[in-house]
Amino acid sequence: MRALFLLVAAATFPRAAALIVYYNVFSKNVATAVEIVYEQLTELRAAPIWDEVEEIRYSTIGKGKMRNHVARICHEVNATCRRLGSHKTGHEERTLTPLHAFCTKNPKASVAYLHDKGSFRNVFATQVRARQKRLRQALLRGLGSVGCVAAITQGDACDVCSTHFSALPHQHAKGNMWLARCSYVATLLPPPQFQKGMDTYWGRLGFLISGPPHMQGTPWVGTGRYAMEHWVHSHPSVRPCDVSEKPLETLHDMIQLSSGGFDSSVATAAPRIVAAFPGAGEALDEQHGLRNTRNKRNYTTIMGEWRTLYGAVPPESSLLLRKYRQMYGVPGPGRRLLRSERPGDE
Repeated sequence: MRALFLLVAAATFPRAAALIVYYNVFSKNVATAVEIVYEQLTELRAAPIWDEVEEIRYSTIGKGKMRNHVARICHEVNATCRRLGSHKTGHEERTLTPLHAFCTKNPKASVAYLHDKGSFRNVFATQVRARQKRLRQALLRGLGSVGCVAAITQGDACDVCSTHFSALPHQHAKGNMWLARCSYVATLLPPPQFQKGMDTYWGRLGFLISGPPHMQGTPWVGTGRYAMEHWVHSHPSVRPCDVSEKPLETLHDMIQLSSGGFDSSVATAAPRIVAAFPGAGEALDEQHGLRNTRNKRNYTTIMGEWRTLYGAVPPESSLLLRKYRQMYGVPGPGRRLLRSERPGDE
């Protein structure tokens, strides 16, 4: 395993540049959203990242006057917060757009992104709420960990750190909560432009780019509102890292990770490359999607997405490029795949 950083005490990190937290708050049910915001800000304040946080900047979307509730909770937990805006409708681009703008002007800074996951649907289902809470805790524990903070604010081998990075169905941080280097974020397309580019590219290949408000786009390729989950890892130069090998697909994993049952003091380069197991680190249902003939996301269309949106493809040193070649059975320059590297032979 390629460890990027050894255990270091969070208190010894020198303050090199600003670290701003961008927080997307959606309220379908105000009481549920308030509960989640209080939970997340309390846990954020107790995480290793807190000593580095300069300010929390938040956007509110949806019903009720959530801006007032967030301001009150910020005061209660003694956090310095600034409201970016309040909107009746919208998705994560409401917060990611100002995050991107900040990074283009402050390339030496770092940004964390989180959202009140669990507030969008099934808010009254007890089992779903419990599962979402475990997942939120696991995600926040990762981005706020010693390992991620060191990787982004002190190291130079990782651009985006999260609890777990996944290459399937497209490259993304599980749960879309992460800590990133602004010098990398500044190379990304602005979120609205990126979503438009994704919708156009994949729309030409036959993927839906519209539909009911709760299903605009498709998660399989990252169109519509799902583009924001793909956005931060969308550049061909991205060098992800994470602090957990587990893909957070089972409740057991979520409970273990949310309770600290993993070593978050070390961030590891991702995705993981295991010669005998192309699907290493990927959720089982997403691995099965590789063999779905209806899935038009393949090596050729992935390379086409990079060329269309960014006019480039990953360098040969990219672990992500190696991972996709391995999973889709495409040999690298000047070599043939070993039998153990071929999809279906694991």
